[in-house]
Amino acid sequence: MILRILRDRRSAGVALLLVMAACARKPTQQFVTPSAAETPSGVVAVTVTGREGACDKGGDDCAIRSALEAVLFRGVPGTSASSPLLSDEASARKSKPGFFDDLLKGRDGRTYVTSATRIGKNTGDYTVLVQIDRLRTTLVREGLLRRFGY
Repeated sequence: MILRILRDRRSAGVALLLVMAACARKPTQQFVTPSAAETPSGVVAVTVTGREGACDKGGDDCAIRSALEAVLFRGVPGTSASSPLLSDEASARKSKPGFFDDLLKGRDGRTYVTSATRIGKNTGDYTVLVQIDRLRTTLVREGLLRRFGY
């Protein structure tokens, strides 16, 4: 039966495409976990775990983006940022798409990060220190968050 399918060139091409798609490299996901390290007031330590080459850009850019997304939209359990700064990600991104593009995909995200330090030599793990008070002030100024977090 397989030989009949492979005799037809069209079917062989489709079968080849399906095999290639199944063997394609899957993008790796980065995971964010709280760090146990004590940090100064207004700074949250976030450990980002991922594989080397998980992002198109450099690893620290990807780690910074993942840490900022965690602080903004998911929260980081076990830290002072256990609840997210913005409760509704979809409406926030829709209301200020340019702001979030610059913050998460551009270089603006680095202004809210004290450091992004690689953990180990051959891993994609980073500890990112996020200045949460400064980020909160910017969200208030942009109209995404009320002054007292309501």
